[in-house]
Amino acid sequence: MSPLKTHISYITHSSYFYITHLRVAACSVSSSVFALLVHAFICSQVDYCNSNLIGLPKVCFWPLQAVLNVVAKSMAHYSYLSTFMLEQLHWLPLSACIKFNIIILVFKAQ
Repeated sequence: MSPLKTHISYITHSSYFYITHLRVAACSVSSSVFALLVHAFICSQVDYCNSNLIGLPKVCFWPLQAVLNVVAKSMAHYSYLSTFMLEQLHWLPLSACIKFNIIILVFKAQ
């Protein structure tokens, strides 16, 4: 297994660990606090070094996109998932997020 696939599987497993524990806390906190917790524990892990995944095929980082989809489903009760992720949470799909991070790095380098 390549180091990047190992990195992806580690992030996926640890994110699902946090998701199970955050679902327990979701009923006792408000939705805005839950969104902050999700962003702190899960989105920060998924975004960490994701610019290194630029050359991989989309199949390799589908598990990370699945993690984001599971979290968004737990936050969006009665709306479509894709529109909720884009309009309410302001989350890009993972492939677009990786490209955006590369563009930002190039822009800052100039």
